[in-house]
Amino acid sequence: MTDLTNLDNEIEKAKKAHAAKLAKLRRAAAVEQQRLDARVLVILREQHPSSYERLRKEAVDALAAEKAERASRARQAHEAGKAAASSAYGLADAAGDAEGVGS
Repeated sequence: MTDLTNLDNEIEKAKKAHAAKLAKLRRAAAVEQQRLDARVLVILREQHPSSYERLRKEAVDALAAEKAERASRARQAHEAGKAAASSAYGLADAAGDAEGVGS
C-alpha cells in the first residue's frame, strides 16, 4: 500500500511540474506575441499611415463601445438590485396602498 501512495505522490508532483512548465511556456508565448504585435503596428504605421489611423480609430471606437456596454450592464444590475431590495421591503407598503386606493 505504501508503494501505491508513493506512486500517487510522484504522479502528483509530475503533474504539478508539468502544469508549471506549461504555464511558463504560455507566458513566454504571450510575451513573444505582444512583441510581434508591437512590431507589426510599427511597420503598419510606417508603411501605411492612413490605414493605421483608420484602424486605430476603429479600435478606439470599439473599446469605447465595450466600455459603455459594461457601464450599461452595471447600471442595470445596480438598478435591478435596488428594485429587488425596495420590493422586498415595500411589499407591506404596497398592500397597504392598494387597500387605501379604493377608499
